[in-house]
Amino acid sequence: MPRSSAPYNGAMIRFRVATLLGVFGAGLAALAAPARADVAIVLNRAADAVDFATADRLPHRLATGELTPLPFHLDQVIVFRSGREYVARRIQANRMYFFADAVGGVELRRIGLANDTAEDDVLPAGLPFDPLSSAPVGATGPATPGDAAPDPGPRVTIPVKILVDDNDPATRPAWEKRIRHRIEAANEILRRTCFVELQVVAVDEWRSREGETDFDRALQEFEREVSPAPARLAIGFTSQFKLPRGLTHLGGTRAMLHTHLLMREWSQVASESERLEILLHELGHFLGAAHSPEPESVMRSLLADRKSRSASFRIRFDPLNALAMSLVAQELSRDVRLRPPDISLPTQFELCKVYSEVERALPDDPAAVQMERLLENVGMVPKLAAAEWVLRSVVAAAEENARRPSTVSLDSGARRLEGDALTEYYVNRAAAAARRAPPKLALSGFTLGLAVALDRTNLLRTHPLVGPIYERLETPEARRRRLDALGEPTALGRADLAQHFWVSAGLANLVGPLLAESIGLYKETLDSHGAEGFSLVDYQADLAGIALCEALEAGKRPLPDPTRPFVWREFLPAADELPEGLSGAQFASRYGSLFDRRFLAERQGIRRRIEQLPAYAAPSGP
Repeated sequence: MPRSSAPYNGAMIRFRVATLLGVFGAGLAALAAPARADVAIVLNRAADAVDFATADRLPHRLATGELTPLPFHLDQVIVFRSGREYVARRIQANRMYFFADAVGGVELRRIGLANDTAEDDVLPAGLPFDPLSSAPVGATGPATPGDAAPDPGPRVTIPVKILVDDNDPATRPAWEKRIRHRIEAANEILRRTCFVELQVVAVDEWRSREGETDFDRALQEFEREVSPAPARLAIGFTSQFKLPRGLTHLGGTRAMLHTHLLMREWSQVASESERLEILLHELGHFLGAAHSPEPESVMRSLLADRKSRSASFRIRFDPLNALAMSLVAQELSRDVRLRPPDISLPTQFELCKVYSEVERALPDDPAAVQMERLLENVGMVPKLAAAEWVLRSVVAAAEENARRPSTVSLDSGARRLEGDALTEYYVNRAAAAARRAPPKLALSGFTLGLAVALDRTNLLRTHPLVGPIYERLETPEARRRRLDALGEPTALGRADLAQHFWVSAGLANLVGPLLAESIGLYKETLDSHGAEGFSLVDYQADLAGIALCEALEAGKRPLPDPTRPFVWREFLPAADELPEGLSGAQFASRYGSLFDRRFLAERQGIRRRIEQLPAYAAPSGP
């Protein structure tokens, strides 16, 4: 990208980050522990270092060409200085951004992916932080390209066992020092890229088959002969391949989050810097990275190309793979021994978007396709298939009901269902369908299938995270067919409450309770600027639906029995005492903001009423 000839004024910035004004959802961090963490990648393509701050972190300094991951749980704001002015940009989760030179300063741009139409906001006048002119803690002067990138925060430590085979000519102290030094050099890059560092917990040797020249067979032998215990990952360095000719494997692993990784150690074509690149390349695959079309990325498909031998060359990951690795690292923070089937559905979906983008850029490269198929085989497609099965069952029930007459006669049979009875009918049909799915998929099929089946709005279909999932479950033509037959299912006599309850239950299963709640609050915030107004009755239905999903996930209650009535008053409190129809000004006068103590107290009261209902109350007695 061309750079402006005007140098950026690298004045240091300190931000007081205790207060965030005007940014929706910032106070939700105090409401509940996140079900999963999101991330954004920020890259500096400007000519000079850039200093910026976020709502929940200390100031960052990003040298030219460097990138950093930003972990956060809701949409976040970046504030930076461009020339003489401060600029605030709201960024979004699981996306990539870069600083670029602009007239009189710098600007922050988004790296767009295919089919990604979400917009990032330039905030209005009045910064959400109080910028001060002093330098970040520890800063002694302008940053240079050689400065360390900012510390991304809490790290995931992966225990590793390092091994060499019996053909390594060095003594154990010599080869152990060499390998440990390389691991630490890799750690310096991994820490800056994706929150990860390796910890050597065991050192050993193994006896490899003499004269083996085929890399795939050597990897199979390594997997067979070596246990990674007590570590998570066994990294082997073999010296059987001393004279590889032409294109050859310099390292490899079986798949993302596999237990073994094998490297060629005494190849005469690779320098120590190239061996470091090869190690990082394979560690990238372990952490979910695919091959990259960027020629300077460590994930380029052909290594040992002498680039890293140059003193000016810096080993880096490209932003797309940094995003994938950071997402996987966030999953590993829950359990370092996590395997692909355990990756959460939202993360699987975000990874599939990354791999689709790589596949578009490298159509002849199989790595991204293999990664995407791995995810499809272990989680996402089966879950969506179960939801689609439930959705179709509900649509079939709706069409059956629509064919019934509105009144009962001797010839016509059953009367067309309406209101709460119609909702009960749909819930029972969904439960019956879900019970025919594999046990691991029944809950996702039930909650997500009903969420789509009862949703009449376009809010979720246009949401950047869940919208594409909705599109995979229901085509526009199928949606029109569903809405034509759906009728008006209600909860406690209100159609809006039935929709809020089941949509929130499905979202809680799909993206976790915190994000499901934030989406509900976002909808109410939009309503507060329109005719409907902010409704705490709707919000209560959101929280009740989330509570049902959590009770089902925790095994506190089974799926509804399709042969018994679904009694709404067991699942949803009465709405007599809660205000609704509040304009933005009325909400501000009564509650201040979403993270004001008055609103949090109201929220806590709603949660207590929900917890006391028969569907959620803790069993009494011993």
